[in-house]
Amino acid sequence: MESKKIALTERPLYVGSLTFLGGFCNAYTFVTRDGAMSNMHTGNMSRLGISLANGEWAAAGKYFLPILACVLGAAAGEALKAKHSKEKNWRVTALVVLAVMLAVAGLLPASVPNIIVTNTMSFVTGYLFTLFRTTQWGAFSATVCTGNLRSVGQYLFGALNERTSAAWTRLTVFSAVTFAFVAGVIVGVHVSNALATFAIIVAAAIPVALAVAVIKDSRRAQKV
Repeated sequence: MESKKIALTERPLYVGSLTFLGGFCNAYTFVTRDGAMSNMHTGNMSRLGISLANGEWAAAGKYFLPILACVLGAAAGEALKAKHSKEKNWRVTALVVLAVMLAVAGLLPASVPNIIVTNTMSFVTGYLFTLFRTTQWGAFSATVCTGNLRSVGQYLFGALNERTSAAWTRLTVFSAVTFAFVAGVIVGVHVSNALATFAIIVAAAIPVALAVAVIKDSRRAQKV
Protein backbone atom coordinates (compact mmCIF):
# COMPACT_ATOMS: atom_id res chain seq x y z
CA MET A 1 0.00 0.00 0.00
CA GLU A 2 1.35 3.44 -0.94
CA SER A 3 2.01 5.63 2.10
CA LYS A 4 0.18 8.94 2.32
CA LYS A 5 2.31 11.89 1.31
CA ILE A 6 2.70 14.38 4.13
CA ALA A 7 2.03 17.99 3.14
CA LEU A 8 5.05 20.28 3.43
CA THR A 9 3.13 22.58 5.77
CA GLU A 10 2.62 19.71 8.24
CA ARG A 11 6.21 18.50 8.29
CA PRO A 12 8.42 18.99 11.37
CA LEU A 13 10.89 21.44 9.80
CA TYR A 14 8.11 23.72 8.56
CA VAL A 15 6.13 23.67 11.82
CA GLY A 16 9.33 23.88 13.87
CA SER A 17 10.38 27.00 11.96
CA LEU A 18 7.10 28.73 12.82
CA THR A 19 7.43 27.62 16.45
CA PHE A 20 10.95 29.06 16.49
CA LEU A 21 9.44 32.30 15.15
CA GLY A 22 6.84 32.31 17.95
CA GLY A 23 9.61 32.09 20.53
CA PHE A 24 11.62 34.78 18.77
CA CYS A 25 8.65 37.17 18.83
CA ASN A 26 8.20 36.66 22.57
CA ALA A 27 11.89 37.35 23.22
CA TYR A 28 11.80 40.39 20.94
CA THR A 29 9.07 42.20 22.83
CA PHE A 30 10.52 41.13 26.19
CA VAL A 31 13.97 42.56 25.41
CA THR A 32 12.99 45.66 23.45
CA ARG A 33 9.69 46.59 25.11
CA ASP A 34 10.22 46.52 28.88
CA GLY A 35 9.56 42.86 29.59
CA ALA A 36 6.28 42.51 27.70
CA MET A 37 5.57 39.15 26.07
CA SER A 38 3.49 39.15 22.91
CA ASN A 39 2.21 35.57 23.35
CA MET A 40 1.29 35.40 27.04
CA HIS A 41 -2.46 35.81 26.71
CA THR A 42 -3.31 33.34 29.46
CA GLY A 43 -1.42 35.68 31.77
CA ASN A 44 -3.16 38.69 30.24
CA MET A 45 -6.56 37.07 30.79
CA SER A 46 -5.66 36.37 34.43
CA ARG A 47 -4.41 39.92 34.98
CA LEU A 48 -7.53 41.30 33.31
CA GLY A 49 -9.71 39.36 35.75
CA ILE A 50 -7.63 40.43 38.75
CA SER A 51 -7.75 44.07 37.68
CA LEU A 52 -11.51 43.95 37.18
CA ALA A 53 -11.96 42.27 40.56
CA ASN A 54 -9.95 45.03 42.22
CA GLY A 55 -11.69 47.82 40.33
CA GLU A 56 -8.44 48.83 38.60
CA TRP A 57 -10.02 49.96 35.34
CA ALA A 58 -6.91 51.49 33.75
CA ALA A 59 -4.92 48.32 34.37
CA ALA A 60 -7.81 46.23 33.01
CA GLY A 61 -7.72 48.25 29.80
CA LYS A 62 -3.98 47.69 29.53
CA TYR A 63 -4.43 43.91 29.65
CA PHE A 64 -7.55 43.88 27.48
CA LEU A 65 -5.86 45.57 24.52
CA PRO A 66 -3.36 42.77 23.69
CA ILE A 67 -6.17 40.21 24.09
CA LEU A 68 -8.30 42.19 21.62
CA ALA A 69 -5.32 42.52 19.26
CA CYS A 70 -4.82 38.74 19.32
CA VAL A 71 -8.52 38.16 18.56
CA LEU A 72 -8.38 40.62 15.67
CA GLY A 73 -5.23 38.94 14.35
CA ALA A 74 -6.98 35.57 14.40
CA ALA A 75 -9.98 37.10 12.60
CA ALA A 76 -7.67 38.60 9.99
CA GLY A 77 -6.05 35.21 9.46
CA GLU A 78 -9.45 33.56 9.00
CA ALA A 79 -10.49 36.31 6.58
CA LEU A 80 -7.36 35.79 4.50
CA LYS A 81 -7.91 32.02 4.50
CA ALA A 82 -11.56 32.42 3.47
CA LYS A 83 -10.60 34.69 0.60
CA HIS A 84 -7.63 32.72 -0.72
CA SER A 85 -8.20 29.12 0.44
CA LYS A 86 -9.36 28.04 -3.01
CA GLU A 87 -5.96 29.01 -4.36
CA LYS A 88 -3.50 26.12 -4.37
CA ASN A 89 -0.71 28.08 -2.69
CA TRP A 90 -2.77 30.37 -0.48
CA ARG A 91 -0.30 29.78 2.35
CA VAL A 92 2.33 31.62 0.33
CA THR A 93 0.14 34.72 0.51
CA ALA A 94 -0.33 34.19 4.24
CA LEU A 95 3.42 33.85 4.81
CA VAL A 96 4.24 36.95 2.75
CA VAL A 97 1.68 38.97 4.73
CA LEU A 98 3.25 37.67 7.95
CA ALA A 99 6.73 38.70 6.78
CA VAL A 100 5.46 42.19 5.89
CA MET A 101 3.82 42.62 9.30
CA LEU A 102 7.04 41.62 11.07
CA ALA A 103 9.11 43.97 8.93
CA VAL A 104 6.73 46.86 9.59
CA ALA A 105 6.91 46.21 13.33
CA GLY A 106 10.71 46.24 13.12
CA LEU A 107 10.72 49.58 11.35
CA LEU A 108 8.82 51.26 14.17
CA PRO A 109 11.40 53.34 16.06
CA ALA A 110 12.14 52.86 19.75
CA SER A 111 10.33 56.15 20.42
CA VAL A 112 6.99 54.54 19.48
CA PRO A 113 5.13 53.70 22.72
CA ASN A 114 5.59 50.11 23.85
CA ILE A 115 1.86 49.51 23.94
CA ILE A 116 1.59 50.04 20.17
CA VAL A 117 4.39 47.62 19.35
CA THR A 118 3.36 44.92 21.82
CA ASN A 119 -0.23 45.04 20.60
CA THR A 120 0.98 44.84 17.01
CA MET A 121 2.93 41.72 17.91
CA SER A 122 -0.13 40.33 19.72
CA PHE A 123 -2.03 40.78 16.47
CA VAL A 124 0.71 38.84 14.69
CA THR A 125 0.42 36.11 17.33
CA GLY A 126 -3.30 35.66 16.66
CA TYR A 127 -2.70 35.65 12.92
CA LEU A 128 0.07 33.07 13.17
CA PHE A 129 -1.93 30.85 15.52
CA THR A 130 -5.02 30.60 13.33
CA LEU A 131 -3.27 29.95 10.01
CA PHE A 132 -0.69 27.33 10.97
CA ARG A 133 -1.94 24.86 13.56
CA THR A 134 -1.56 21.28 12.34
CA THR A 135 1.25 18.76 11.96
CA GLN A 136 1.33 15.27 10.51
CA TRP A 137 0.34 14.08 14.00
CA GLY A 138 -2.51 16.49 14.63
CA ALA A 139 -3.10 19.87 16.28
CA PHE A 140 -0.19 22.13 17.16
CA SER A 141 0.38 25.73 18.18
CA ALA A 142 3.37 27.79 17.10
CA THR A 143 2.68 30.43 19.75
CA VAL A 144 1.17 28.70 22.82
CA CYS A 145 3.14 25.94 24.54
CA THR A 146 0.69 24.40 27.02
CA GLY A 147 -1.22 22.26 24.53
CA ASN A 148 2.00 21.14 22.86
CA LEU A 149 3.47 20.06 26.19
CA ARG A 150 0.31 18.09 26.88
CA SER A 151 0.80 16.32 23.56
CA VAL A 152 4.43 15.57 24.45
CA GLY A 153 3.17 13.89 27.62
CA GLN A 154 0.63 11.89 25.67
CA TYR A 155 3.25 10.78 23.17
CA LEU A 156 5.60 9.87 26.02
CA PHE A 157 2.95 7.58 27.45
CA GLY A 158 2.34 6.18 23.98
CA ALA A 159 6.02 5.44 23.49
CA LEU A 160 6.34 3.74 26.88
CA ASN A 161 3.15 1.79 26.32
CA GLU A 162 3.60 0.77 22.67
CA ARG A 163 7.39 0.38 22.75
CA THR A 164 7.68 0.75 18.98
CA SER A 165 10.21 2.71 16.97
CA ALA A 166 7.38 4.69 15.36
CA ALA A 167 6.07 5.81 18.76
CA TRP A 168 9.54 6.84 19.95
CA THR A 169 10.18 8.70 16.70
CA ARG A 170 6.89 10.56 17.06
CA LEU A 171 7.79 11.54 20.64
CA THR A 172 11.30 12.65 19.71
CA VAL A 173 10.34 14.70 16.67
CA PHE A 174 7.28 16.31 18.26
CA SER A 175 9.34 17.22 21.33
CA ALA A 176 12.00 18.81 19.13
CA VAL A 177 9.37 20.86 17.32
CA THR A 178 7.82 21.93 20.65
CA PHE A 179 11.16 23.03 22.13
CA ALA A 180 12.00 24.95 18.97
CA PHE A 181 10.09 27.67 20.82
CA VAL A 182 12.85 27.77 23.43
CA ALA A 183 15.48 27.91 20.70
CA GLY A 184 13.64 30.85 19.17
CA VAL A 185 13.63 32.63 22.51
CA ILE A 186 17.37 32.09 22.95
CA VAL A 187 18.22 33.38 19.48
CA GLY A 188 15.67 36.18 19.83
CA VAL A 189 17.28 37.43 23.04
CA HIS A 190 20.75 37.61 21.47
CA VAL A 191 19.57 39.18 18.21
CA SER A 192 17.37 41.68 20.04
CA ASN A 193 20.25 42.66 22.33
CA ALA A 194 22.41 43.22 19.26
CA LEU A 195 19.93 44.93 16.93
CA ALA A 196 17.33 46.34 19.35
CA THR A 197 14.01 47.15 17.66
CA PHE A 198 15.30 46.12 14.21
CA ALA A 199 15.73 42.51 15.36
CA ILE A 200 12.29 41.37 14.26
CA ILE A 201 13.17 42.23 10.66
CA VAL A 202 15.66 39.36 10.81
CA ALA A 203 12.84 37.04 11.88
CA ALA A 204 10.82 38.13 8.85
CA ALA A 205 13.22 36.04 6.78
CA ILE A 206 11.63 32.88 8.23
CA PRO A 207 8.18 33.21 6.60
CA VAL A 208 9.86 34.36 3.38
CA ALA A 209 12.00 31.22 3.33
CA LEU A 210 8.95 29.06 4.07
CA ALA A 211 6.99 30.72 1.27
CA VAL A 212 9.80 29.92 -1.16
CA ALA A 213 9.82 26.31 0.10
CA VAL A 214 6.07 26.00 -0.48
CA ILE A 215 6.41 27.32 -4.03
CA LYS A 216 9.25 24.93 -4.82
CA ASP A 217 7.37 21.99 -3.33
CA SER A 218 4.31 22.83 -5.43
CA ARG A 219 6.41 22.96 -8.60
CA ARG A 220 8.01 19.62 -7.82
CA ALA A 221 4.56 18.09 -7.30
CA GLN A 222 3.41 19.37 -10.68
CA LYS A 223 6.34 17.67 -12.40
CA VAL A 224 5.55 14.29 -10.90
